[in-house]
Amino acid sequence: MLNLTRLRLLNELTTLGTITAVARARGTTRPAVSQQLALLEKEVGSTLFERTSSGIRMTTEGERLSSRIGALFDMVEDIEAELASSSDVVVGQVRLSAFGSFSTGIVPTAFSILRQLHPRLTLMFTEYASQDGIRAVVAREIDIAIIDEWADIQRPARSLEISTLGTDDFVAVVSREHPLANRKTIHLADLADDMWAINQGAAPYRSILLNACFTAGFTPKEVCNCRNVSAIIEFIKKIGLVSVLPSLSLQPFLDDDQIRLIALSPSLSREIRVVTLPGALKRRSLNAIVQTLGDVTKGRR
Repeated sequence: MLNLTRLRLLNELTTLGTITAVARARGTTRPAVSQQLALLEKEVGSTLFERTSSGIRMTTEGERLSSRIGALFDMVEDIEAELASSSDVVVGQVRLSAFGSFSTGIVPTAFSILRQLHPRLTLMFTEYASQDGIRAVVAREIDIAIIDEWADIQRPARSLEISTLGTDDFVAVVSREHPLANRKTIHLADLADDMWAINQGAAPYRSILLNACFTAGFTPKEVCNCRNVSAIIEFIKKIGLVSVLPSLSLQPFLDDDQIRLIALSPSLSREIRVVTLPGALKRRSLNAIVQTLGDVTKGRR
């Protein structure tokens, strides 16, 4: 008889590509996974994969077995999702990840609401950059990843479901003493002569922002590089720098009377997306979380 646990390890190995990744996804050690896979090869009487410098390569026998067990575990997941959706009670443990500004601006509020609405729901959260969130869903380390539209989703190692949660608008942030502080809308070019604070570590954000500035006819004078939004806000308040930041990251600062948030014309925004494995949102627990996150993002709660 084939051992189902070992078959699942082979299925994960086919998807994730390395024994190390399988061990991380399973919360175990690399030697333990190797040992179980070696026992599986003895059970089937064939070599299922070969180690290479970049990971592993499946043999013909391994590919044949992997294709069969992949369909098997997809069926198991469908059954689990169907059983979970049949209950009227939102219960269970759900693991969520999100990128930095969404983590700051939306997740705590959403979790507070969910705790009141569904007290039997256990929520676990990890802040991941969008690309790492996708990887974590593929590896089954988390159930839901909140990403932005700049993440690369062209070649995941496993089929994914991707849906839109909402939109995040970028706004100019200036001190209350800035000459444009009382404007409701400005053009990026209005800030061409200012000193800027830009997070250079967030490559997609910086690239999009710089391209928008180039289109507006100038190159921003970057004098401050902070990964932390709170630090950027302090530089704006104390030194008079300016920045353009996602609205979601600014939720904790809406009542700060020392700064002003000004809409941009033309607007600059990004789409916020939800990533799960296929069929995962049939589970009432996951669906309730995504619904609440969407409501908070759109300002309905």
